[in-house]
Amino acid sequence: MLRLSAKRAFNNIEKLERAKNTKAMALALGAGIVGTVFMAGATFAYLAAMIPLCVVLAIPGFIGWGLPYFLYKKNVKKSTEQMNPMIESNYDVIYEACEKASQLFD
Repeated sequence: MLRLSAKRAFNNIEKLERAKNTKAMALALGAGIVGTVFMAGATFAYLAAMIPLCVVLAIPGFIGWGLPYFLYKKNVKKSTEQMNPMIESNYDVIYEACEKASQLFD
């Protein structure tokens, strides 16, 4: 029974570590794709000799290319702060299991 809870704790730690980056990565990729769409629009506007429209579309395009880095960093930090207590509680379960196993050897 102890082995199962420790094994679950290890699995939970792995899932939580992966989940830290998943949401942040999705938001950053989404912002990058939106920026790319705006830049594509700006390129087609330039090719059609619509320079004012090109400038209007290029500004959010460049923002959409620069924003993902900051979005990613902010969201990773936020999710890390939220998930660290859960990860620590799983480490506590593992530590208790190791203490009990150590007592068996004494």
